[in-house]
Amino acid sequence: MTTLTALTAIYGAVLATIVFAWNVYQFFLDKGKFRVSCMIGRMLPGGIGFTPVDDSQEINASDQLYWYVTNVGRRPLTLRSVGGLCDARTGESFTIPLEDGPKMILPGGFATQGTAISPDMRALHSLVAVDATGKYFYAKRKEVRSVRERARAICR
Repeated sequence: MTTLTALTAIYGAVLATIVFAWNVYQFFLDKGKFRVSCMIGRMLPGGIGFTPVDDSQEINASDQLYWYVTNVGRRPLTLRSVGGLCDARTGESFTIPLEDGPKMILPGGFATQGTAISPDMRALHSLVAVDATGKYFYAKRKEVRSVRERARAICR
């Protein structure tokens, strides 16, 4: 009986150590994360939202650049601002504060922000969302390239 008790105690200790190590690992990996999407779009009638504009549609002066920021982490995050880097060589950038100030985004939640397209966006290098700690979350290069090409067509 003592052998069985000893084996059970060893099994319990090993299992508890593995669970503890896994919890510590999860704690350090559990950081907030935003997924940033950007596109050129148009405001829907009545201002109820926006719709993406593709290359087959005519260029319109009312087209705007929209950020769609989703919290894909497991903790709430505060979105402070959105912006972009226009020229990587000179460091020319722009920041757009949110309309209602910093916004708390719960896990699975999202926020949108739009801005007019300016001639500076013809040399767009990256588009970002910034959280309250100052961490940058970048949009995909493919989306940035699409926005840059559309901005060049609009700002001729």
